[in-house]
Amino acid sequence: MSFSKKEAEEEAMPKAMPQFEAGADSFDMIQPEFEADEGAVFYDKDDEEDMEEEKSEEAEPKQEQKQQEQQIQQQQQQQQQQVLQVNKNFTQAQLVSLQEFDGSWAIAKLSSLIGISVSDLQSANSTGADDVCWATALAIALLELRFSSTKNNWRMVATKARAILQKAGVTVQVVIDSATQFLSNKV
Repeated sequence: MSFSKKEAEEEAMPKAMPQFEAGADSFDMIQPEFEADEGAVFYDKDDEEDMEEEKSEEAEPKQEQKQQEQQIQQQQQQQQQQVLQVNKNFTQAQLVSLQEFDGSWAIAKLSSLIGISVSDLQSANSTGADDVCWATALAIALLELRFSSTKNNWRMVATKARAILQKAGVTVQVVIDSATQFLSNKV
């Protein structure tokens, strides 16, 4: 079997190489003579470089996200440390100004004044009193612990607060003693 020179050159050329046809504006690919399996991926070095660039581009947002998460964690830790630092510099007027019209105190407002988190205040309540009664008992304890020398100034405030505890059905002195014990080494 003899081949012409043109046939020999065509046989020697790879089947997937671009071939320029006269008069055409672009290269046309000759289809390979085999069928590729579904899902088969063919790529060259340029594709590998592109994939590496894509991987590095994907890694950048992941690194930025990780850095943002670390910053958020640091901020949360700083906030927790700030909350754990008890405020010993509040005044009697600040404490009394937080008393509600009915004579009670709200646990969240008291928490922000004294610098002890609401959850810490709630977990310290072993009396079974609700949050309002516990916060009110804490406020009375604070008045007694911090401002005992000016009792004449806040005595009526405390009397109204004790009336709230009585109406709620708690054992007033037990709840106040528990609050005093909890706060005695903190304020």
